[in-house]
Amino acid sequence: MNINQLTKKRQSGEKMTKKEETELWKKLRDKCDEVFSAWIRNRDKWKDCITWEVPTCKHKIEHCCHWIERWRYSHRRDENNCYWGCSSCNTFHEWEHKIYYTNFMMKKNGQERVDKQLFERNKIKPDIDDLLYLIDKYS
Repeated sequence: MNINQLTKKRQSGEKMTKKEETELWKKLRDKCDEVFSAWIRNRDKWKDCITWEVPTCKHKIEHCCHWIERWRYSHRRDENNCYWGCSSCNTFHEWEHKIYYTNFMMKKNGQERVDKQLFERNKIKPDIDDLLYLIDKYS
């Protein structure tokens, strides 16, 4: 089933199997990542790469870079955790990227906000309703 069929089935109150719920969650997660990433790149399209100080930075905005890793669902779609970046900084120079990104976060948000983000990074992953809300918000 595609995402629309699964969503309609869920909204109609029809009983979904665990496999269908898991499939829907994964498809919504991917859709949410897609719309959020596009929103971040559009928000920041006029700016330089987040880690422009890295010597190998290409400056061309191609990625939605995450300061706290994507696999930590609590900050995967956090507007204060995600900023613009080039593929070189985000993909190939991770250790340098983290250093410069952390410096940027400290300057932009201050120590208190950075500490709060680090403290909250282990929150539970979003459910289907959370994903539907986020897709609507960032579309």
